[in-house]
Amino acid sequence: MKIEPQGNAQVARLALEGTKWSPALTLCQSRFSIAYCGTTEMAKLVKLMKKMPQYILLGLILDNNLLHKADIDKFSAISADIQQLRSQVCNTLSSSGVNVSQSLTHVTSSLVHNLSTYVDAQSPKEGENK
Repeated sequence: MKIEPQGNAQVARLALEGTKWSPALTLCQSRFSIAYCGTTEMAKLVKLMKKMPQYILLGLILDNNLLHKADIDKFSAISADIQQLRSQVCNTLSSSGVNVSQSLTHVTSSLVHNLSTYVDAQSPKEGENK
């Protein structure tokens, strides 16, 4: 996470004016800081903010949505559950693919086996006359 300790009101006005984020300009009237973070791990962010009491987290933009403090706390609480659920969904989907593949190859294997026994039964054995 990168924290810009002295936010510039003019730069904020130029960046936010005329966008859907222009209501956030009221937060940029006095001294402020802006933090940039490339990760979506909310639990780490909340833990980090507790270690830095000089900063107050007012909001967060995540996936083009503005989240307030209560949303951030709720999202950080369920983010671990989301990772676990994601892994369960991936396992379920992969096991279904394996089952379909086995079902398809079973039919083919059975057909090959039945054809080979039929051909063996139809072909004359060594020492037999035609």
